[in-house]
Amino acid sequence: MYESRRNCVFQHLLALMAVAGTLTAVPALAQQALVDTEPNDTPQTARQFSAPMALMGTMPPGDQDAWLWKVSDEDAGHRWRLELAGLPGALTLVEVVRLRYTDSGEVEQADRLFSLGSRDGQRPEVTDDLIFEPGEYLLGLARSGGEAPFRPVTGSISFGEPASSSGVAAPVGDESSAAYRLFITKELRLPSGGASTPASADKALVILPGREQGTLFENDSPAWYRIRFDESQAASRWNIDVQVPIGRRVEAQLQNSAGETLVTVRNKAAGTATLNDINLPPGDYFVVVQPLMEASELAGFVQTILLSETGQRVAGSEAEPNDRWNLANHTGDEACCTGRMGSKTDNDFFRYEFAEADVETLRNLVLETAPDQTLEICLLDADGANIQCRKNKGTVAMNDLLLVAGTYGVRVAGRTEGVEYRVAFEAAGPIEPGRESEPNDKIDYAVTTPENNRIKGSFDSRDDTDFYRFVIDDKPQLWRVQAVGQNIRAIEYRDRIGGLSQRIEATSGQRRVSLDNLFLLPGTHYFSVHARSTGDYTLLARPLGPPDPNGELEPNDDESRMQTLR
Repeated sequence: MYESRRNCVFQHLLALMAVAGTLTAVPALAQQALVDTEPNDTPQTARQFSAPMALMGTMPPGDQDAWLWKVSDEDAGHRWRLELAGLPGALTLVEVVRLRYTDSGEVEQADRLFSLGSRDGQRPEVTDDLIFEPGEYLLGLARSGGEAPFRPVTGSISFGEPASSSGVAAPVGDESSAAYRLFITKELRLPSGGASTPASADKALVILPGREQGTLFENDSPAWYRIRFDESQAASRWNIDVQVPIGRRVEAQLQNSAGETLVTVRNKAAGTATLNDINLPPGDYFVVVQPLMEASELAGFVQTILLSETGQRVAGSEAEPNDRWNLANHTGDEACCTGRMGSKTDNDFFRYEFAEADVETLRNLVLETAPDQTLEICLLDADGANIQCRKNKGTVAMNDLLLVAGTYGVRVAGRTEGVEYRVAFEAAGPIEPGRESEPNDKIDYAVTTPENNRIKGSFDSRDDTDFYRFVIDDKPQLWRVQAVGQNIRAIEYRDRIGGLSQRIEATSGQRRVSLDNLFLLPGTHYFSVHARSTGDYTLLARPLGPPDPNGELEPNDDESRMQTLR
């Protein structure tokens, strides 16, 4: 999403490669987490690793970190997920550069392939289902933004001089730093398929709904696939997804049996080309995938194709059937839609797409119905899984949603047949640095706190739970984490997978609840604040210094965390 920003830090890195010609070889590291060590801001000093891996580091203004990822043949048989927990209060960019070498080991070509950016570190930015070919990839991390809090608008993004919150270049001597985390995770294995692509219409491979096929491009000849729609399938809408490794380019065409081209699309930087909302009469159709290769590119790369059922595109009001996620109504209008509960067990699904330009403000998700009727609304992720749900009579709202670019769903459920409703996203004002945003009811959506480890939050219901991520880059020491405010039921310390490590209950009316003497190592730590009722609060953490060698260390609330008595 940042490909048009040409003034980025890797122009400098690639220029250095052109001068140096080679990269210094560093032994591959197999541990599951790596911490950056300086110097590592040039290709020659990039730290080499193999994945899956968590890359961790600090980045003061003006700094940049380079990592060298070696993708093996076995790695290339899987999809990969990149999750960037960016620097609090600063814009963080990861840029992926493919390196190609001559027979003598010199860098022959460096291709900028793909970018992933976190605007202010509040929420992890995720791109998954990526395919990488075997080889070496330079991952470069850069920052923009000086003193937190800082949130640049889209039009002002630049990776030339680091900028302060006032828009003025930060002084080079500013040593303030913050921590980032880049998680590289192995996902499902690519589907097996024929050894080579079907090269003509009479040999076209038949594609079945819901079954992904994988083939291999051995040369620059097109691949042919056949789709057969019967009467029942022709009544639905379909997506056709073609995927290749990042850095490769293809063009996909949908043709009818007479050879006429109906639609053409090329793949995006992440490798996927999608033919959306296909609705055609019964019959045979062909998908023709043509590699777009330059003379310097080598043949021989995998590609996958998937035919999946999707919902109808609507404007203004729902269209049945939409009682399953794969049949969710599509809409390009945030103010859409009106609907009606068809039965006591009805569920209505809607799908919304938010582009990068659409996520500059907070949003409220609002569900309106008759004052005496109870409905439930759930915000869904791109796979149709619940992110957060709310239930109430009359109006139900999820306020102050901070949504990154991508696909989201909404599910509306009720228990009374014939109930009418309206669901819509509404603008809720600018993003406020140092303040909680929703959704954060689960640890997967924990809000990253600013560098000063202080953030304001609020409860919107009696069962509200807010999760927070503290990224600590200081020395190991004791900490106090406390919530101060109204209607706090409890504060909890959680491990990386959400397991409870320690919980402190508040008495009725207690305004300050603390976890004291927590011995925290540098890294990522999770805390949750639980509501007794609606209200506002502040969550903050303060270092207390090194522990007493003979003193108690928290957490030690169960047998698994007992301290040894010497």
